[in-house]
Amino acid sequence: MNEVIQWLGLVAGGLASLGVIGLTVRKTIRFIQKAGNAFDSITALSEEIKPGEFRELKDHVMHELSPNSGKSMKDHVNAQTKAVADIREMLESHITNPVAHGHHPDTNVSVNVTGPGGN
Repeated sequence: MNEVIQWLGLVAGGLASLGVIGLTVRKTIRFIQKAGNAFDSITALSEEIKPGEFRELKDHVMHELSPNSGKSMKDHVNAQTKAVADIREMLESHITNPVAHGHHPDTNVSVNVTGPGGN
């Protein structure tokens, strides 16, 4: 009886080992297939884009990212940045020196607010 249990244990251990080995081999094969598919995709993409087309795309992107005649994205960003800086400077000047902007400290402003119907 002990020999049968030992044989059953050996068979169960062997089957478990074969299962683990099979799973590892299967996952390895899938990984290799996916890597091959990725390589094929990259190769196909590189064959689709001709060197001249890549150069044109690069030139277009560089044109948009470099200041030029005022039509590039970089020129618009620079213009917006300058406008914000100008507004900030005006606001800071107004806060620090209100007299220079026509506001006199001895001037009182009275505002009467009435609701609808003169209430």
